[in-house]
Amino acid sequence: MGKKLEKLINGTISTATNVSLGAGAIEGIKYLNSTDVSDATTGLVALGAGASIFALNKSKLNTKLSKKIRGKKKFARKKNASRLSTLAMVTHLGIAALLGTNLGKDVALDIKSVYNSIKSKYNEQAEEVISDTSGETFQEPREKPSIIEIIANDKHTSQGRFDRTYRWDDVIDSVEKKYGIEKGVIAGTIMQESYGNPTQLPKRNDAGAGIMMFQPGTARQYGLDVWGESNVTGADSTHGSKLRELARSHGYSYEELSKLDERFHVPKAIDAGGKFLQDLHKRFGTWDKAISAYNSGTPEPNCSQTRHVQKVRQFQNYYNKRDSN
Repeated sequence: MGKKLEKLINGTISTATNVSLGAGAIEGIKYLNSTDVSDATTGLVALGAGASIFALNKSKLNTKLSKKIRGKKKFARKKNASRLSTLAMVTHLGIAALLGTNLGKDVALDIKSVYNSIKSKYNEQAEEVISDTSGETFQEPREKPSIIEIIANDKHTSQGRFDRTYRWDDVIDSVEKKYGIEKGVIAGTIMQESYGNPTQLPKRNDAGAGIMMFQPGTARQYGLDVWGESNVTGADSTHGSKLRELARSHGYSYEELSKLDERFHVPKAIDAGGKFLQDLHKRFGTWDKAISAYNSGTPEPNCSQTRHVQKVRQFQNYYNKRDSN
């Protein structure tokens, strides 16, 4: 009976693997076409569960479990086999769902906003012409990263940040030329501030928002329409919390949020960010000081040695090298 029980358990968990992966794929398709951010979490939980079960199955954890069970006579009875295999499957599903929830919750919003922004504004099969505040037009590069490439590359990596930012390469190039900004400084700033995610909000709810991570007061100074009443140029947790609720209520949709708050509007935000960087450069004299002041209001002492400036410079160099290839 021991070998039969082992085969039953292994077969049941293998079946659960296939079912979970299939369900995850279905949920994934559903959430990509939904405006409800909760669907994103649901889809990712299912995908995470399926992937986790697959990993557990491949690691032969189920075989180890069945061997332990086989050694106990009280579980060797046929009438308990079905109950036992169900318990093993549910246990695996519970662990996997927990993993899926923790992982999915962190990345669901970024994947959702990336998909929405590309789906609504930058179709893979056509070029969408968009306008900045000065009336100039920009076109998306033909060889922009695909949605699969963007999702596959973690936004915390240089490659992930590049893929997300490069979607607006023509906008960035035009604004840098317009304001006389050193090549790649805007791209490096975007990669550091928002990972290239157009609907990014800071984890600390400090009121920053969008691809250039503008505070409400600074955004207003540079001509952007800002949702809410806040006019601070520093942290404002009250506004930040309300802004996050707004984003959630609209499913982190680029299409909707960019109309409510122009910090989320990519061309307008990049143009305003370019003008801000130009003014900081004129005021403080060097690009390192301008980059530092963009982040902290005024340049940090020995700003070239600070982490923020070094990261922006690192991303700037990475972007310029990739852009020239």
